[in-house]
Amino acid sequence: MKTMILTALTAASSLLASFCVHASPTCGCQQNPQAAAQTGTSSRFGGATLVRISGQSGYYVVAPGSNAVEKLGLADAPYRDSDNVSRNGVGSDVVAFRFDAAGKLEGYPVYISGARPDSFYTSRLALFAPRHSTLADVKTLFGSDTVHVEKKGAQTVAYLEVPVYDPLASGE
Repeated sequence: MKTMILTALTAASSLLASFCVHASPTCGCQQNPQAAAQTGTSSRFGGATLVRISGQSGYYVVAPGSNAVEKLGLADAPYRDSDNVSRNGVGSDVVAFRFDAAGKLEGYPVYISGARPDSFYTSRLALFAPRHSTLADVKTLFGSDTVHVEKKGAQTVAYLEVPVYDPLASGE
């Protein structure tokens, strides 16, 4: 039984290693050949952790300032570190949604988080599927006034700021 499980994990690891952080086998991104499936529903991809929710849905968790943020073109995401004492423990994580020229979600949403992603938001990310979901879907679910949209060439990126409070950095 252990051999069967190990064989299945190895096969899953090989399959996952062929995908880049854009969830596309044809992206051309230089994927880490050491990528391996972890137990449960998450996998590591060169600085990003893919969390599969069900079927086609999932999201990446990325640490701010990591190489994955750069590779995904999200270096200018409006992340604010709550660990900064000058901000009194107030900051924001960011969920980034990348859309292609046709307006369809390109790859999985990316959750940029300095600590632990907020389960309120991660549970809703199950509703988004690459190549099917649209910007209108994101605005409908989270509210159009909470989604900041930027145009980057043919790509559109929508940022959802997730409020974060760190009482240890608040100085109280």
